Amino acid sequence: MYTGTKVLLVDDETVLSNGLEKVLTRRGMIVKTAPNGQQALKLLSEQSFDVIVLDVRMPGMNGLTMLKLVRQRNLNTPVILLTGHLDPNDMDEAIRVGVAEILFKPCSISNLVTSVESACNNQVLGK
Repeated sequence: MYTGTKVLLVDDETVLSNGLEKVLTRRGMIVKTAPNGQQALKLLSEQSFDVIVLDVRMPGMNGLTMLKLVRQRNLNTPVILLTGHLDPNDMDEAIRVGVAEILFKPCSISNLVTSVESACNNQVLGK
């Protein structure tokens, strides 16, 4: 099944990121990866994506900061946060800024694929 959905996957856990990239690519998605927020922002300045899947806890710039920078750039790209745990205040902030969905690790591939497809249909929390 070819969807052609362009996904930016941002996670500092290389093994997880590579595994998700392979699975999503097999599902017909076009996936670019970045190990941190700075490299992800560089990719976003060079090309557009249909969805951003973003780890919350990363060295340097965390996922919430990156989400805010994406919105400050007036990018309406849906963002799915992927995290091991999230403080309730951070969850409220993510919803306020306009996250499409928050998924908790470990997350099944089927849930991630469903979330990516839903995000492409502009289902954004807090909007």
